Amino acid sequence: QCDDGNPCTDDTCHKAKGCGNAAYNTNPCDDGSKCTTQDMCWEGKCVGKKPLDCDDGNPCTKDTCHKTKGCDYCPRPGKCDDGNACTTKDGCKAGKCVGSTPPNCDDGKPCTDDSCNKTKGCVNAANNSNACDDGNACTTKDGCKAGKCTGSTPPNCDDGNPCTKDACDKSKGCVHTAVSDSATCSDGNKCTSGDACKGGKCASGKPVSCDDGNACTKDSCDSAKGCRNDAATGGSCDDGDACTDKDACWAGQCVGKTPVSCDDGEVCTKDWCDKATGCAHAPRSGSCDDGNKCTVADACKAGKCNGSGAPNCDDGDACTEDGCHQAKGCVHVPTSGNSCDDGSKCTPKDVCAKGKCVGQGSKNCDDGNPCTKD
Repeated sequence: QCDDGNPCTDDTCHKAKGCGNAAYNTNPCDDGSKCTTQDMCWEGKCVGKKPLDCDDGNPCTKDTCHKTKGCDYCPRPGKCDDGNACTTKDGCKAGKCVGSTPPNCDDGKPCTDDSCNKTKGCVNAANNSNACDDGNACTTKDGCKAGKCTGSTPPNCDDGNPCTKDACDKSKGCVHTAVSDSATCSDGNKCTSGDACKGGKCASGKPVSCDDGNACTKDSCDSAKGCRNDAATGGSCDDGDACTDKDACWAGQCVGKTPVSCDDGEVCTKDWCDKATGCAHAPRSGSCDDGNKCTVADACKAGKCNGSGAPNCDDGDACTEDGCHQAKGCVHVPTSGNSCDDGSKCTPKDVCAKGKCVGQGSKNCDDGNPCTKD
């Protein structure tokens, strides 16, 4: 029974050597993990060729894979987009993207009705019946009433620029005077830090580093959202496992494509691989085959196969020359001219000829008696 129970080996039996279990390559198999697909045999082991894609397309879940359960989706916090143009500060909550604060759709024009459309966002529809200008740049809410435009509340002169001091002039309206240089501010770009005022404007500081230290992500920065680390596929990397080769990026993770072969070709060593240090070899004891058929009692010693003694190649035939060949084993070369015995008592002189014993002449059996048939 030569079946080793491994679907990735070809189990055969050789008359002289016994059982053999040669490794299959590329045959389909099942590595027992629900997190791999396209499992196939490689060097006698079942290896998952491609990781299972567990991406559910939801930015509010952390997509992982469990070897026995398969894909798992766990809610996570963070920023997202709920697809509603009338919400801001969208964020993940209980695995869903939820928006809250509505955007400011005020275009500052008194003759428009400002609203928000979930798909289009801010909508500013013209309406000439509810707004006017009373000529005072420092009043707001001017309205048409009894044929006159009346203003009341002063305008909000905050220009949103931290580098200006805001005020209002009746003829000019809002005026903005630059503050002193080096005052801290924000340029509105999340890809810069250390912004400071200069000449009434917010000057951008140093670029933000978005490097997450992962070779399998594409690092970039969005001026509105900040750093992005998008998962990448393809490109070389190092998964930190010395027992894998041809490491490459797959969906943002570094995956070892093929296992390292630690077979040193020596039957008297035990070969294995350590994830931290790589291939290792230790001597083992037991019987072996040193490849020389002219030795017997082969055995492992100090990690090498050593044979001792020689086989008995005597075939008991006087008409062959007996010897041993390292690859073939015992050999028997035919000889000629050697004396031998062909087993017949009726030939007086037996001689080897091309490996066979040949009797020559015939024995004189004449007893001189005419009354016997000799």
